[in-house]
Amino acid sequence: MLIETQEEDTSRRLFGTARASFSAGQWTVDVAFENAPDRLGQPRDAFEGPTVLAGDDEIDDVRARLEAAEALTAGIEAEREERRIRIAGEMAALRAAQAAAETELDAAHQAGLRQLATRLDASEAEMRTRQDQALAELEASLDTTRMAMAAEIAAAEAEMTAMAERSVAALTARAEAAALSEETEALAALATAETERAAAIVALEEARAEALRTQAAARAASLAALRESLASDDPDARRLVLQDALTSGEPLLVRDALAFLLAGKPELALQYRKVGSDNTYRIQMLVIQEFEPERGTLTGQRSWNKGSTEFTATLLDSRLNFSDKDCKMTFAVTDAGALAGDMQCRNRWEAVIALQ
Repeated sequence: MLIETQEEDTSRRLFGTARASFSAGQWTVDVAFENAPDRLGQPRDAFEGPTVLAGDDEIDDVRARLEAAEALTAGIEAEREERRIRIAGEMAALRAAQAAAETELDAAHQAGLRQLATRLDASEAEMRTRQDQALAELEASLDTTRMAMAAEIAAAEAEMTAMAERSVAALTARAEAAALSEETEALAALATAETERAAAIVALEEARAEALRTQAAARAASLAALRESLASDDPDARRLVLQDALTSGEPLLVRDALAFLLAGKPELALQYRKVGSDNTYRIQMLVIQEFEPERGTLTGQRSWNKGSTEFTATLLDSRLNFSDKDCKMTFAVTDAGALAGDMQCRNRWEAVIALQ
């Protein structure tokens, strides 16, 4: 809306002074008015957009359009506020639903943790039961070994004593039956030599029997120490004793240590790679389903990411032999206390089983 400052045909006489100067080929004119006009405004055409003059008949129509635009703007703002309130309510409902879902998830998580704790307790109880059974079987094996060694030593002593007695009796009879003195002296010398030889044999056999008794006592002491240590509640002590037994080189100790470890491990991690290769080891799992420590037999499944197959295994002193429909494996205890060997399938692999 424009306000008219001067009528269209209005004219006015202006007074002033003009100063002109010429320099460098150009004129410069400065004008100073004595009665400079004010409130001239601008021509109507200088304004952009539609214009209307104050007092024209169009002013009412323009005012109505402005009021309609203000009303439309107010409606838009009201609608925008309504939408904001509605969205805020929806967001509050979503937050409440999220909080409820988080509460439900937390409850489910806690329930899962409780179930896991229950399963762990049951697994620990089962492992302790299997370890107790393994200790009982080790004790029975120790008693059987002790009795067998005692019987073997007694039989060796009886045989050596009988041999010496037979040699002395035979030589004495030959000496008594000889008629000639030279023959008698020769037989006597021979009897003496044979007696000395028999005594040396008896002494040697007694030394061997004593060595057997010493070895048996040492084995019995080692097995007793192993059994006592395995019954300990200290896991570090059990681990050290088992490591010493596995690396002792004594077949009975190695076998009993292996039997104890296998009885307490439901699963074994089998790591393998091609023989002579520097590639990273692949891993399969040997799941032990049944183990008889006294007979040294195992059954279970060898599983990998694409399937599984049943296996049987035999524990012979310090060696463990596996076989299934696809592969054969032979393992021996290493100096590090692990099982290492070959796995013969369609290809030949080197394999390792960590025991602790």
